[in-house]
Amino acid sequence: MIFLLVMGSLVENYINDEFKPFDTIVTLVVTVLFNSQWKYGMEVFGAFASRDVLLAVMVVTFLWIVFKGQDRKIELSFLFFLVIGGELYEEGIRRLFHSLHPVHAPLASHALYSFPSEQTLTAFVIFGFCAYLFVRHSHKARLQAVAFFLFMIVLFLIGLSRVYFNEQYPSDVAAGYAFGGVWLSLNVLVMELFRFSRRFSKLRNESN
Repeated sequence: MIFLLVMGSLVENYINDEFKPFDTIVTLVVTVLFNSQWKYGMEVFGAFASRDVLLAVMVVTFLWIVFKGQDRKIELSFLFFLVIGGELYEEGIRRLFHSLHPVHAPLASHALYSFPSEQTLTAFVIFGFCAYLFVRHSHKARLQAVAFFLFMIVLFLIGLSRVYFNEQYPSDVAAGYAFGGVWLSLNVLVMELFRFSRRFSKLRNESN
């Protein structure tokens, strides 16, 4: 629900071209706080959203489900649907908003479809699903807290690197978080409904 509300607000501001003050201020702050000495670090932060790293996270998630997961068929099915459907989802919405794109100053990356950010959206979905499964199946509160904070830190650093290199606007990055959160939340909700339905059917069959 929170992600839907944030997404709705971002879409309204985007259509009305009200992001310029926000983008200007955030970009200025990032420029002041992080000078050229941060370039290598930012390249490392940005690498977290690379295809190689995201593929590695997906493989780790796959292996986690196979060896540690519960309701493996459901979780594996949603892992594949989350990734494949997510590609279609982000490509579709970026093309949609490109057709509504107001005039902006050019980006260093010359991105045609920068809203929402493909990198932050995809990273949110993949890292988020991995973190969700780990938190759900872990029975140690400390490990759950560590997984959550690592997830938040990685996402923040990815977004920061995109703004630092002037590859995307801060509003694009924020929208990537919001749209990614909506897609991840929807998949997790449906997956848990499937899980509950399966267990309920199993209990009913046993009682009969």
